[in-house]
Amino acid sequence: MQDENLEWLSCQRAYGAVWNLSKPPKGPLTVRFFLDGDANVKARWVLMRNVVPAFWEPGASYDTEIQLD
Repeated sequence: MQDENLEWLSCQRAYGAVWNLSKPPKGPLTVRFFLDGDANVKARWVLMRNVVPAFWEPGASYDTEIQLD
């Protein structure tokens, strides 16, 4: 979601761990994951703030160091 206009932008999976946006936002990017639960683990949202730097460039790779168990 973009803070300035509260517009939600959904990512589309391109392949593997690569995601695309039709109108990429500017500034640092925060990522939110929904982790589906099971009988032993409750489903939950995980929010990672500013994991992509403010001056990111399209086509570049950024290691967010996000580890989901």
